[in-house]
Amino acid sequence: MDAQRIYRTFRPYALELAARHDTPIEDALRALARAASQCPADLARSEIARYVRTQSEMSVVQSKVDGRELRRAG
Repeated sequence: MDAQRIYRTFRPYALELAARHDTPIEDALRALARAASQCPADLARSEIARYVRTQSEMSVVQSKVDGRELRRAG
């Protein structure tokens, strides 16, 4: 599955992720795009789903943590 198809498939998940973590939708969509473009080509569909969800969530959580640290330091 190519990155564009992965992105379109998991876009609703990114929107749910943004709501769950109270983060801007754009950040969640960027995280999804990054995960889709870095997803190994040889994965099965279930592995793609697990990879994309895990990577997207880790990226959203990390960007939120980074943002908090910047606000504290600033």
